[in-house]
Amino acid sequence: MFNAIMLKDLRIAAGESQAQVAAILNVTQQAYANYESGKRKPDITTISKLAQHFGVMIEFFFADEEKTTASPQTDGVMSKLTALNPKMRELFVRILAAAKEDPERVERYLAFLAQELESQR
Repeated sequence: MFNAIMLKDLRIAAGESQAQVAAILNVTQQAYANYESGKRKPDITTISKLAQHFGVMIEFFFADEEKTTASPQTDGVMSKLTALNPKMRELFVRILAAAKEDPERVERYLAFLAQELESQR
């Protein structure tokens, strides 16, 4: 099932308004607001545009809050993502948004964090 919370988290992390994302999708702001509220589900073409715009895989939008319905290819990542508390999920989404802007910088930072964690073991 499409997860509207993930969509809203991505938009907020990207610092974009509903109207801005709606314009990219070529839909009204009200139609986009309905996607975020869960009143309306976007079609697969719209979901594909959203994934491309935010730099995530389509599967990102199908992470369920209570349980994962991920495919075998995404099972590990999606189950870990849905298990995050809201604050950690927001940080993850912000990292995804930053990676879209400057992927090399984010890659260096994550490599640094991984190295620090490894040295602490």
